[in-house]
Amino acid sequence: MGNGTAAVESFRLPLENGLYLEGEVRVPSGTGGDEGDSKGRLPVVILSHGFRGHKDWAFWPDAAGRLAESGFYTVSFNFSRIAARRLTEAGVSAGTGESAEGGGIAVRAEQAGNEKPSGSAGSIAVTGVKEAAGTDGIAAEPPAAERLAAEAATLTRELQDLELVLGSLKEGRLPLAGLADTGRIGILGHSRAGGGNIIFAAEHPEVNALVVWNGGSPPARTTQDNAAEPTLLEQILERDQELNRERFNIEQALERVTAPVLIIQGARDRASLLEQNARFREQAPQHRYAGVSGADHTFNTTDPYEGPTPELKEALALTLEFLHEKLG
Repeated sequence: MGNGTAAVESFRLPLENGLYLEGEVRVPSGTGGDEGDSKGRLPVVILSHGFRGHKDWAFWPDAAGRLAESGFYTVSFNFSRIAARRLTEAGVSAGTGESAEGGGIAVRAEQAGNEKPSGSAGSIAVTGVKEAAGTDGIAAEPPAAERLAAEAATLTRELQDLELVLGSLKEGRLPLAGLADTGRIGILGHSRAGGGNIIFAAEHPEVNALVVWNGGSPPARTTQDNAAEPTLLEQILERDQELNRERFNIEQALERVTAPVLIIQGARDRASLLEQNARFREQAPQHRYAGVSGADHTFNTTDPYEGPTPELKEALALTLEFLHEKLG
C-alpha cells in the first residue's frame, strides 16, 4: 500500500485574509499528461480529513496513494483551518502579516484553527468569553487571529472549503485536471468530515458516490470540559450548530442523498458514533453499511503512522470495491 505507483502534484487555492487550501492530486503513475481528450479519464475521489486531522495525518497519504494506484483521480487537501492554525501558532495576524497579540488559540484536547467563513457563520457573535481585561476592567475583544481561527473551524466553513475544491476541479484549476472525469465524482470523509460530507452530498447532486468513515456528529466536549467554561472555539462551534440546526441534521440529510452511500463504522469507536450509526441504519436503510470488527475511530492506526492495520486494510478494501462498483 502507499504512494509507490502514484504520481503526485501539489496545489494551493487562495482564500480571503491570507488563508488558503493546499492539497495534492494523485493519479496512477504513467497515466499521462494533462490531456483534453475525454477518452480514458479517471473517476474522481475527494478525501476530507477529520476535525483533529490534516491531509498528511496518519493513514491519509497511504489511503490517497492506494486510491490513485487503483485508478482514481484522487484529491486530498487541508481544510483552511490548518492554514489559520499555522498563522496563529506563528503569532501572525491573518491578512496583515503583523504580529498578533495572544496569537495562539487554546483548544482542549487539540490545537485547531481555520479561516474566517463567509455566509452565516462569518458574523457569529460570541459572548461570555473571558478575555484579557481592557481599560476600566472591561473585557477586551479576543485577538483577531484567535477569532479568525475559531470561526474557520466551523462546519459551515468546512462545507465551503469542500465546495471550493469541487468547483476548482470542475473549472480545470487543479493539477492534471484534464485526466479527471467530472461526471464521476466520489467523496470520502472521516469523523466530522464524514457527517459534513453527508450534508454536502445531499446538497450537491453532482456527487455520484459517498463514503463515510466513522462519521457523524460534531466533536463532543469531554466530562472535564463540561465542568469548565467553554473556550472561544467551543462557543463558536456551538453557535454555528445553532444557526444551522436544520441544515446540519445529518440523519435527515442522509435520507435526502440520492447518490449511492457506503458508511463504514468501527465496532470499537466511541459510543456516540455507534449510536449515530444505529440511527443512520434505522432512518436511511436504503444505503449500504459495513462494520469493521475491533476497529477504533482511526482503524487502530497512529500518528506518526506505522503502516496499515488489518482494520484499515478492511476499510480500504470495502471502499475500493464500492467506488469501483459505483464510479467504474
